[in-house]
Amino acid sequence: MTPPDSDPRPALIDRAGDPALEAITRLAGYISGGSGAGLHILDEKTQHRIAGLNAPCAPHPREDSLCRVVVDSGERVATADASQEEVFDYSSFTQGDPPPLRMYVATPLRMSDGEVVGTNFERKYRREGRPFHAVTLRRVEPSR
Repeated sequence: MTPPDSDPRPALIDRAGDPALEAITRLAGYISGGSGAGLHILDEKTQHRIAGLNAPCAPHPREDSLCRVVVDSGERVATADASQEEVFDYSSFTQGDPPPLRMYVATPLRMSDGEVVGTNFERKYRREGRPFHAVTLRRVEPSR
């Protein structure tokens, strides 16, 4: 775990909009076929989007964030329909009729000491056409 006096989050948040981070995000969106992608850094209260594809760099309350599940567990998430996953029942992204979010994939961003400080995520909203199927999700599975 990173010592409190050397928390990397502020320096990472200061890089919001960095062209290199934006390029990584565009690549992730292209590989996944998602309509949006982003890099998030999470602290105790806020999810900070520091790069985004069709997703503005803006803060969002951690309590509503889907990415908090990934940060808290340290595990990757990939689902064709986030509204069908109980673990996301708390979020406004999975509420409504029909729920707005469909495909959601997120991978932990780890520091060199293993601490998870954020996510690389891809998503597709329900209004954006056909849902993602297993073949699309396999394209974004990590290599082993």
